[in-house]
Amino acid sequence: MLLPPMEHPRRSEKYFSHLSPYFLETDMEEIRAGYTFSKYGHRNQTRDSGERYFDHPKAVSLIVFDDFGIKFDWRIIVITLLHDIVEDQYILTERRIKINFGRIVAEGVKFMTKDEDSKSVFFERLLLCGQWRPIVGKLADRIHNLRTLDDGTPEKKRKQIKETREYYFKLCDAAEKCIPSKYKKAIQYARDELTKLCDRLELSLV
Repeated sequence: MLLPPMEHPRRSEKYFSHLSPYFLETDMEEIRAGYTFSKYGHRNQTRDSGERYFDHPKAVSLIVFDDFGIKFDWRIIVITLLHDIVEDQYILTERRIKINFGRIVAEGVKFMTKDEDSKSVFFERLLLCGQWRPIVGKLADRIHNLRTLDDGTPEKKRKQIKETREYYFKLCDAAEKCIPSKYKKAIQYARDELTKLCDRLELSLV
C-alpha cells in the first residue's frame, strides 16, 4: 500500500489509542492509512472558522464511533476520514481508494461525494444506495457541521436548517432499513441530535 509521508506519531497517538481496543491490528493499519491520507490531503485547507480542515473528517469519524456507538467496523471509520478527499483535494481517485481499501470503502466514499450533482440528485442517489455506511457517515457529517455553526452567518444557519429538515430525516429513514440491527440505536440518536441542533440554531436566529 502506497502512503504519503507519515505525521509525527505523537500527534495521532490519542486518536489511535482511543480506537485500538475495538479493532484488530490489521484493521488499525487500514484506519492509520485512511487517517494519514486524509490529514495529508487536507494539509493546506482550513474551514470557515480558521481551523484546519482535517479536524472535520476526524471529528466525523469520532461521532460515528463515540456518539453513534458503531465500533468494530473499520470501513466506516475510513469512509468518514476520506469523505471529502475526492471532492476537495483530488489526492485519491475512486480507483486508488478501491485498490488501497477495497470496494466497500470506495463505494462509501463515492456515495458521500457530491461531485457536480445538484443537492436533490446527490441525496436521491444516497437515499437509494442501499448501503448503510455512507448514509450514516453523512448523518455524522451533518451533525458535526451543525455543532460548529454557532459563528456562522444567519443566512448559512437558515440554509443548513432547511437542508437538514428537507433531506436528513429522510436519510435517517433510509438508514433504518439497511443498517445492522445492533447499530439501529445510532439512527435514533442521529434523529434526536439533528432535531436538537436545528431547534437550537433556530432559537439563535430569533
